[in-house]
Amino acid sequence: MIPPLRRRRLGAPWLAGLLVGGGLLTLAPGPATGQTETRVTVEAGGDRISISSSGSTRAELLELLRTRYRIEIRPYLQPDERVSIRVENAPIDSAIALIMPRGSRYVIRLGDRDVTHPASSYVDKRGPKARRPAGLGPKTESRIRRATGPRFKPDPERVVEQPSPSGRKLKTVADANRTVPPGLGPKVARAPASRPDSTLRITFIIRAPDSVRVTDARLIEGATPQSTIVRGPFVFVVRSSAGAVLYYGTLIDPLEEHSYEDSAIARHGVATAREGTFGISLPAASAQRLSGARLDFYDASTASLPATLTRDTLEGILARSKRVGRVDGRAVIAAFRKETSR
Repeated sequence: MIPPLRRRRLGAPWLAGLLVGGGLLTLAPGPATGQTETRVTVEAGGDRISISSSGSTRAELLELLRTRYRIEIRPYLQPDERVSIRVENAPIDSAIALIMPRGSRYVIRLGDRDVTHPASSYVDKRGPKARRPAGLGPKTESRIRRATGPRFKPDPERVVEQPSPSGRKLKTVADANRTVPPGLGPKVARAPASRPDSTLRITFIIRAPDSVRVTDARLIEGATPQSTIVRGPFVFVVRSSAGAVLYYGTLIDPLEEHSYEDSAIARHGVATAREGTFGISLPAASAQRLSGARLDFYDASTASLPATLTRDTLEGILARSKRVGRVDGRAVIAAFRKETSR
């Protein structure tokens, strides 16, 4: 008996190709194959086929299906093997399974469609029956009692709420975690607390010849570097309202530009830019002492600078230098408060 398979309706162009020539063909005997006879009939629905073949090779039979009925099978093995088949009104994929070698994998193309998973066999399985232990029923049976009849959810009033578990190694009841602290009003921006390892970083913009303006002031992580090494001819000094020196240091001239003129001898030219930026680092505690202080900036390129700068040599160097800018400490505090309020 032919097992039931899913019916595959094919398009009209493919069906028209099936009915050409009446669906019946007889091969003439060939010199190398002897007497062969093949009859192929495709049913009117286009999804079932009758094949009667005796003595034809697999390649001849599959080529007939491809050229006359647009049933293409690829790939196929053992093309010269003789095939004898007789099926009546069988599904196309089941009939093809009888033509192909047992265990082979292939794809059937029906017109413009592919059947990627064709039936493996049209006949019953072969081999001895499985031996099962005594008392163990067939695979289709189960000792588990199955529900017979409709199953419904219980009514809401019949559902009893189970008490929440409590004790060690258990989560607390949700009701005990619902306490929320009272509101304290709208959020208010607060200045970050200065830590011993924080640094006040101040950024300036300088324009030639003598204009310096603060653009940003903020606290950054990390201790303030302490170094007396002379890094360049640009000197800054932070003085209190009484004129005492609070902090000082040296920088590379922010307006100095270098350009190579002859790379062979490493000779370069020096020019002065119209605008530049630079920054200085002060201890975080200095933010409270800048209200009445001032920051002076000097060009000490004409003075003879030592390798290290100390308080004893600072005043002498400033006397031979040119002051190029001054910034009030209140401008630095205003920039710092603007940054912390964001």
